[in-house]
Amino acid sequence: MLRLCFLTLFSIALIAEDVAPPIVPWPVQPAPVVADPAVAPPAAGEPIPAAPVVLPPAPAPAPAIAEPSKWKSTGKSSAALMNVRSGDSTESRDPVINGTKSSTTYLLSLDATLTWTDDPWSVEQILKVRYGQSQNADEPYQESADEVCYDGVLRRSLGKPHYVYNAWGAESTFTSPDPENYRFNPITGKASAGYGQLYENFQEEASKFDARVGVRAQKSWGSLVTENNRPIQVGPEFFARYERTVFKRDDRSLFYYLQYEAFGEFNDMTHVTNLVTAGLTAQIARYMLVDVGLRAYYETTPKEFEDTTPAGYNSWSMVQQSTIGLTYIW
Repeated sequence: MLRLCFLTLFSIALIAEDVAPPIVPWPVQPAPVVADPAVAPPAAGEPIPAAPVVLPPAPAPAPAIAEPSKWKSTGKSSAALMNVRSGDSTESRDPVINGTKSSTTYLLSLDATLTWTDDPWSVEQILKVRYGQSQNADEPYQESADEVCYDGVLRRSLGKPHYVYNAWGAESTFTSPDPENYRFNPITGKASAGYGQLYENFQEEASKFDARVGVRAQKSWGSLVTENNRPIQVGPEFFARYERTVFKRDDRSLFYYLQYEAFGEFNDMTHVTNLVTAGLTAQIARYMLVDVGLRAYYETTPKEFEDTTPAGYNSWSMVQQSTIGLTYIW
């Protein structure tokens, strides 16, 4: 009897499990949308506007890179004490050397260079000015340095290191030798054209070597110019210059150069002028400079003096200058 009751209860449980309805989960209501009070709701029948698209801010434009200037200027001006030693200066054919005397004196100087580069063209201009006086005991002041030189050259590169050039320049003094003491007398102007080679930074230190050969025309003006030298002189020229900056750190630097220039005449190829200049400049402090300069000149005898050789020809004349003083470099 008990077994029958147990089977009956088990059968009822199985039937109830088959016919029981499925369990439906409780529906989740979405969160209510809270309207922005500043935005009016759309009218009935109007579409709901889309949410605005916010774009990221545009990146700031890159700063413009300034093009390097085609012009460059360098130079130095100084006021210094100078020691001068000259040899055969009274008979020199060079007006810069002529009249200088061995002495200790003051010197005012200016060296300036202005360059312009726009490949394949370039222009270089150099101005060199020297003026100094000395006084011994009660004697009046006498000039011990007097020079005004300007040189310019226009180059057209043919592929480094080759170039063709046009050059020009002028040279004079503030006053002529005693006793005349004329202002800017004599003056020599020159112009030339030809071929050259320029080598830059070919050593570890900053260096430059420039050599050129061409044809020059030059003329001199002034009361001290002889009749033979008054006409325009035309002939071959040769120019070579080597310069090097040994070091340049903070307010200290060391620089030197060596330059040679020769000129002859087509109608008298045995008459040749030779000019050698050299300089060593040491910047030992921000406004303190030590400078050593040399100028040497040699001129052969012209054909009109075949029988006699006047003083000043076929002999070297030179002037050496050593200075120390205040300077400004840019």
